[in-house]
Amino acid sequence: MNSQRLYSYVNRARTKFLYAYLPIIHRLFFKHEPVLLVNAMHKAGTHMLTDAIAEAIALKYNERGIYNHAFSRTWPLDKSERNTTAQEVIRFLSDEAWQGEIIRGHVEYDEAIAQRLRKGDVLHVLVIRRPLDTLLSLANWWERHSEIPTIAFTTYQSIADPEEKLRFLLTGVYNGTQIWPDLVTRLAHYRNWLDDENTLVLRYEDLLKEPERCAKLLKEHLKMSFNEKLFVKKLAHRGSRTFTRPEDKVFKSLPPEIIEAYKRLGGPELEKDLGYLN
Repeated sequence: MNSQRLYSYVNRARTKFLYAYLPIIHRLFFKHEPVLLVNAMHKAGTHMLTDAIAEAIALKYNERGIYNHAFSRTWPLDKSERNTTAQEVIRFLSDEAWQGEIIRGHVEYDEAIAQRLRKGDVLHVLVIRRPLDTLLSLANWWERHSEIPTIAFTTYQSIADPEEKLRFLLTGVYNGTQIWPDLVTRLAHYRNWLDDENTLVLRYEDLLKEPERCAKLLKEHLKMSFNEKLFVKKLAHRGSRTFTRPEDKVFKSLPPEIIEAYKRLGGPELEKDLGYLN
């Protein structure tokens, strides 16, 4: 066995030990520490909030995530990403997540996942955002970032016309084929989390405009030591890796045609369900 193959073998064994066995050992000694799931709509501030909470609380953030949403389900069939079903999310939270670990993710509502959260050892925070703002943010993100090669992303990259790119992100349709669900359908899957008694729902807009109030809500929900000043300071920094600075934005606003198409898809009704038009 040459040195390169030996290194590869040792590295695989180490990874298996770290992510399969150590969490079990860790749970034996730290049963009192909950797992915190920081959940969000796609492009609703997942990294921003997770980074801020990690600054303010005595839990560990190992930059691990779980995903059960429309984007992750557009992997080619032979390259299916993990955590793309409710069962995989539940298994991860039950068997792989460390006690006292912060996990970020995009996890749509599923009754089985909600039941798992009711056990009380996993705390849950959800961030929502105005749907059209998530679309604009996603477009700017995909313009400057090499995303995981899902069919949705590679299709977006193949489109040359800027407005057609936005239309694809809105409708999910390209060349007459439905590649993934439309924006309203994608985000509507998070709607029922708003009625879940174990979930604290925060608005992206409030995190920016009222960080102090959001800090108090988080401290009350988590029921553990929480440094509100550090939380607010970190939010003000807005330096997460997915944040697009204003000067780097390719898309500054949405064309009227895209906004009208959004309305025809039922966008205003979704915004009302999310509490934006009350």
